[in-house]
Amino acid sequence: MCDDNMLNNLPPSSPPPDYGSDVSDGTMLPIATSDDIPLAEAFKQFSSTTLIGEQALTSEDIPLARLHGSGDHICDEEITEDRGILTDTSLFSEDTERKVLAARSEVRRQEARTASKANAANEELRKAKEEEAHITLAWQEHTLAKEKVFNEILDRLRSNGHTLAEFLEYVFNPSRRFSFDWRWAGFWRDHTTVRQIFEHWSSSTYNKSSRTTYNDIIVSLAENIVQTESQGITDSKLLNRTVKTVDEGFFLGYDVWQLGRKLREKAPLAFRLFNAFASTTRQRQRGVSQKWADKKEVLTTSAAFTLLKAASSNNSYPQAVIGTYLMSTGAQRQHLSVATTLGLSVSYPNIIHHARRENTVSEDTDNSEESEAIDEEDSPSPSQTPMPTLKKIAQRRAPGTLSQLSDACRQTARDVAKTGLFVTVYDNINMMFQVAEQILGRKNAQENGTCATIFPLFRAAEEDMSAEAYQHSLMNAPPLTLDDILLTSSEQALHEASMRHTLLRVIVEHGGIGFEKWKPRLQETLPKSKSKIQPLKGADGRPLPITTPIHPLPAMEIDESSIVGNVDVINTIDKELRLNQKGVNYLKFVRIMGGDQLTIARQRSVLNVHAGHESGFHAWQHVVLMPGLFHAKIADCHGILETHFGLPNAGQQSPGSLCFHNTVMDRLPVVLSSLPTFRVVRDLITVSLYAHILHCLLRVSGKATIEEYTSSVTSWATIEEHANQIYQKFVNADVVTKLRDQRAAEEQVQARAIRKKKRPEGEAPKEYEHIAKGDMVFENGVLFIRDALLTREFADAVKAGDSGRVVIILKLWALAYRGSGRSKYAHEMLHVIYNIQHLWPPGLM
Repeated sequence: MCDDNMLNNLPPSSPPPDYGSDVSDGTMLPIATSDDIPLAEAFKQFSSTTLIGEQALTSEDIPLARLHGSGDHICDEEITEDRGILTDTSLFSEDTERKVLAARSEVRRQEARTASKANAANEELRKAKEEEAHITLAWQEHTLAKEKVFNEILDRLRSNGHTLAEFLEYVFNPSRRFSFDWRWAGFWRDHTTVRQIFEHWSSSTYNKSSRTTYNDIIVSLAENIVQTESQGITDSKLLNRTVKTVDEGFFLGYDVWQLGRKLREKAPLAFRLFNAFASTTRQRQRGVSQKWADKKEVLTTSAAFTLLKAASSNNSYPQAVIGTYLMSTGAQRQHLSVATTLGLSVSYPNIIHHARRENTVSEDTDNSEESEAIDEEDSPSPSQTPMPTLKKIAQRRAPGTLSQLSDACRQTARDVAKTGLFVTVYDNINMMFQVAEQILGRKNAQENGTCATIFPLFRAAEEDMSAEAYQHSLMNAPPLTLDDILLTSSEQALHEASMRHTLLRVIVEHGGIGFEKWKPRLQETLPKSKSKIQPLKGADGRPLPITTPIHPLPAMEIDESSIVGNVDVINTIDKELRLNQKGVNYLKFVRIMGGDQLTIARQRSVLNVHAGHESGFHAWQHVVLMPGLFHAKIADCHGILETHFGLPNAGQQSPGSLCFHNTVMDRLPVVLSSLPTFRVVRDLITVSLYAHILHCLLRVSGKATIEEYTSSVTSWATIEEHANQIYQKFVNADVVTKLRDQRAAEEQVQARAIRKKKRPEGEAPKEYEHIAKGDMVFENGVLFIRDALLTREFADAVKAGDSGRVVIILKLWALAYRGSGRSKYAHEMLHVIYNIQHLWPPGLM
């Protein structure tokens, strides 16, 4: 056993000899102390394994092993091989020797553990190989024994003159009974083997005759299954349009995705074949994108619709929807004929047919376009066909899809009218039917009529629409004053905030992709009035979009430009809506009538004529007039075009002129004498407005391009500050007033001189010198931005459902209409302001 105090009694290391400091032969001096020797080099004499990395340069870098205390013992066998280094001439110090011994012992223990693990792993691998070899040998013996039994059975079948086909037919004949369930337990339960058998039969190793027989069987089975699935869909009447009520839900509820999912549930094999037919090997191996997968799903569903209609014409619900859509969007009969031939639509008569008819026709009458509602499978067989007669009862055709939809929409409008809480709007319609063929008696024709529609009031109650409350307010309403037209302090503050935000909307929405990130902040800072409609919230807490359902009425061949014509229109609308004008409830609620300026003027004339002379429904005391906001916007755009753009022949010197815009935009010139559609004029104004604002943004920011602005500006507050600067410098009418005041005195002198001087008849007026004060181009640009911003703010306020912001714009337009020469619309705006301020009760307002 080892002595406990052996390590403490070791002799001290001998000090190194003193060589002195003079070395003349150039040899290297020995190392002074043992601590200066790199331990990695010293360990090479004990083990070939690297114990210490190259970074351990001194003995202090070696991690200390566990030192043996008084309670630990080191046996003689552990240090026998290490005694040779414990000498008086060793270069190690006493502490380093202990570390070396401990480290060497740790290395040996690690090597022993590693070797033990390797031996155990090798032993496990050897046992696994032996076990696998035993299993393989056993399986081979089992296979040989099985093949021997199978060969004996086959030899016995051949020796007895039987075939394998006869044996299989005997086993799988359902009429046979066995003591053991050979069909399920002996065959079908082993899915892998059964599939392998079928794959063998369809492989190229079999001859062509065998594969053909097998394929014919499989195809026949697939035909039966797919035909059963098709018949099941027809029996379920999922696509049968004759059992569906043709109304708004007939078309709004049409969902290709939902119908496709239901068809896949009822016909899984058919759609499995469709998907295989519509896929390539590359698509199956690599897959396709989700967008293309969705498109393929729609294509396969559409193909299924067409094939199911070929199976039974009752399965024509998708074709009825598509055909009616094509008809309503202007498709001609030739287009519908092509679509019907391809199975994409129903025939033209099945869409437009109006009424039922039942009459007798001759047997030789052309009846090629038979009703598609009759299934070919339901036709009588030749043996059941009655004897031919000279005359027969013609098949009664049901109303077309368009006719049924019209009847359903009319009934829905009548249901809305029964509540009494609705608005009626009507206007004239003009259509020109041009004839291309130059035939005698054929000429162009213009059809004139009147169209009307109703829509329910949003969150209106019966007490809000009380006609009695309206009459009481009418009798006590004060007159209109100038203060009612001008904006109050609160309205002025809201208007300025709205105009600044309109600038921000133009910058963010039309400034390019660099402003996309600011759209959430733009929505958060939108000004709101107290009259804004509060939207409903969904289950997730988000506001739901508010849409107004409209219910058009049939067109009327009535000229509504006269007073009598307006009375006839109202009576016709009441007749269509089944409203009893002599009933008690007819005069119970206020009746709101809307239209353009001419329609409202004629209706107001009827009110003035009947007031005090008629009673009951003839007095029209329950009628409230409301001008259409769309026509107010048309009048505003027309006024801006004439006031700010000027005549098209005014020259290109002014960048705000109509001639300059026609030249720069390189399009068909806009002429004031023959204006294009409203959309073209409005786009011309708004595009010019956006260009003005974005240019002003670069001016106030000092940037050269929009790209430079978006890359340098990273704060929403900075964009708001720039919008405020634009509003103060380029939308402020006070700036224009200061510039005009500089030449006001001289302009007044010229005006007085013109009035006093009388020129001879035929003499042209004298051209006075231009007053070089102010900046007319800049002044016109500022005023254009101001007026065009009102147009954009009005459209945004209507979309946002903010009635307070709309009323502010209408007040400003009442003054603008007067300035642009549209006195009739200015008069109508005064009526609207008066109704809101004094006449309408709070509930109605």
